[in-house]
Amino acid sequence: MRVEGLIIDPQVDFCDGPKGTLFVAGADDDTRRLAAMVRRLGKRVDDYHVTLDSHRIVDVAHPIFWKDSAGK
Repeated sequence: MRVEGLIIDPQVDFCDGPKGTLFVAGADDDTRRLAAMVRRLGKRVDDYHVTLDSHRIVDVAHPIFWKDSAGK
């Protein structure tokens, strides 16, 4: 049986109190616990998947996504 881990949005903006512009309370402690867990589990986890919260210039959340080539 495969064991896989999913790590969601571990970016500085969310996880680093002094530097994070969108800091989530407690995320810095969660990040330390996550690192300890990864070390503790070692090779018992087959793979980790990491998501990143990223936005490109043409992104569904930006107005330009909804404009055609004529700007409408």
